Amino acid sequence: SEASLRRASLQGAHFIEASLSSTVIEAANFTGAMMTGAQMKLLHVAEGAIFDRASLEGNVIVDSLLIRNSFRGARMSSVRMEDVKLDFSDFRGAQMDRTQLIDSWMVSVNLQGVFLDGVKLDVRLNDADLRDASLVGADLTGASLQRARATGADFSRSLLKGADFSGASLVNATFKDAVVGLYDGIDTSFLGASCGATVFAFRGPTRTRGPPC
Repeated sequence: SEASLRRASLQGAHFIEASLSSTVIEAANFTGAMMTGAQMKLLHVAEGAIFDRASLEGNVIVDSLLIRNSFRGARMSSVRMEDVKLDFSDFRGAQMDRTQLIDSWMVSVNLQGVFLDGVKLDVRLNDADLRDASLVGADLTGASLQRARATGADFSRSLLKGADFSGASLVNATFKDAVVGLYDGIDTSFLGASCGATVFAFRGPTRTRGPPC
């Protein structure tokens, strides 16, 4: 049977290089926990878990449902997530440099003001809050950002081939030296995006669906 940490109070606990596989962590509180290098797999009962200010550097998180989780102020450098659902989660203040998110879902997440420079985001960011986020040099190839709120976000030097910004709010956003165009048969899309003082200065050939505002 699954191990259960449901609603457990684990603030400041040590889980360094621990293996949490098929563990129930629903509503568990890991605030400030030391979890560097932990392996987290098959966490299918994990809604509402709290990882605020936790040390998650180098974690591998795969095939998990971390819906409505809180990662506020968490240290998440070099974390690798694959096939993870993070919908409605809160990452404000998290450190996410060198993080990789592959084939994952981040619908309606809060990434307001988060530094995502150089991060690989093979994700669905539909309806996400990216206001004032920094995605300089990020790899968003094929990512979906439909209806994302990206006011003031910085996409400079990012890779955006095949990315979908349909219906996104891009007021005051910056796309200096970003790369757009065809990926897997699909062009970068800005259809229906709202703009105002948006900086579009793409690098190389410009190929998009819909005019860049």
